[in-house]
Amino acid sequence: MSVMDNMMRQHRWALDERRRFLTELESLALRLRGRAIAPSGRELRALAVVGALLLVGGNGCVVWAERTVTSGLTALIVATVPLWMAGLAALPPARERLPARGVIGLVLVFGYIAVKDLERREDRVRVLSRLGYGNREIASICDTTPLTVAVMKSNLKKKKRKGDK
Repeated sequence: MSVMDNMMRQHRWALDERRRFLTELESLALRLRGRAIAPSGRELRALAVVGALLLVGGNGCVVWAERTVTSGLTALIVATVPLWMAGLAALPPARERLPARGVIGLVLVFGYIAVKDLERREDRVRVLSRLGYGNREIASICDTTPLTVAVMKSNLKKKKRKGDK
């Protein structure tokens, strides 16, 4: 693993921790204002069942699967869970439509999955631009700036023109 990969992982971890901290801070603020959301006994029971199933079923299946397939493939399969959930929610009888923000989130996640195993940033930019992503979305997936993405796209176009001649 390169130093850059290690730095990127540490950066992502720090962002996750900040996001978790802000969520907890918001929850604390709601509780202090007296507007905390308290689940009923029935909801707590349902939450306990779902939590146990996620822990035993979800993590247990992942551990069992990693005995026969690589962890990269397992991670790829686990990363498709949001797509399955959105697809199942769209089926009858619920027929829930995914809001625009949900669609954008799914597109970003699956764009990341599509380029996860590509090592060179230029390859990632090329694939994502072919999939129709904008510079800002590509920059967030590739941990760079939109300006850098624009320069990479320009360079890729120049290389393509040279290859066509």
